[in-house]
Amino acid sequence: FPVTIALHADDIWLRINSLLKGIKVSTNSRYNKDPITIKSSQLEKLVSKMFRKAEMISSLEISSTILNLASSKIIVMNKKQKLIIGITAEGSVNLLRGQLKYFKDRGYDTYLMSPDSLRVQEFCIKEGCTHLSIKIEREISLFKDIKTLFQIIQLFNNVKPEIINFGTPKVSLLGMIAGYLTRVPFRIYTCRGFRFEHEKGLKRRILVVMEKITSKLAHKVICISPSLEKLAVNLQIVDAQKSLVIAKGSSNGVNLSLFKPLENDNPEKCIDLKKRFDLQDKKVIGFIGRVVDRV
Repeated sequence: FPVTIALHADDIWLRINSLLKGIKVSTNSRYNKDPITIKSSQLEKLVSKMFRKAEMISSLEISSTILNLASSKIIVMNKKQKLIIGITAEGSVNLLRGQLKYFKDRGYDTYLMSPDSLRVQEFCIKEGCTHLSIKIEREISLFKDIKTLFQIIQLFNNVKPEIINFGTPKVSLLGMIAGYLTRVPFRIYTCRGFRFEHEKGLKRRILVVMEKITSKLAHKVICISPSLEKLAVNLQIVDAQKSLVIAKGSSNGVNLSLFKPLENDNPEKCIDLKKRFDLQDKKVIGFIGRVVDRV
């Protein structure tokens, strides 16, 4: 497809929506770049076909798709682009395994914004990213939330990221507000679920409003399942044109090697177990998760 400016091949994911629309896009004023025009006639069919055929999605594809989402603003420059991924609870690093390393390997300066902990420190070392420590409460706490908001604003002003991708409700709300105020060029909200689904009364209404603000300030909203996207659109939390489900839906893909530990490390024991439980030539699928009625 014709492109009017030289781009790194690995960065093409970042341009998909803009390429599809052939729109004029302006870089952020901090880089003093002129607007450019990028056009494409084939990429939409290619991407749609790829997603339709995907039966099992990997964390690699999740990461690749995140890069495809810069739909309204493109940063064109020679220096490395900066990406910040944010989470509310330090335990949520389990939802991000492989993502920051993927970006790092493709030339991005990567940052994880989260509360500090030994688990987070080990994660950042393994992923090769810089940790941006924040103090944040999971529950609604107006004074502490305002304090955290100013902390995030200060970090954004210091780092000057081109892309932010925040998931989990509280940090996403504060991150999108801070990103809007500091003019972060592209803001992604990864919606992994809604806290208000099991709430009632005033608290539910407050949580719904929080989600609407978060989605409004994001350029794109990744919903991790079709049912979640449907609920978000039906409740007018997310504009259908702004939302996206990656392939069949997933939070961070599936690392298939985790499901074959014996085959990889002890094939003889694996064969013995299959014989003992009469599982030769059979598939065994286990699932642990929360079941939510969204019918």
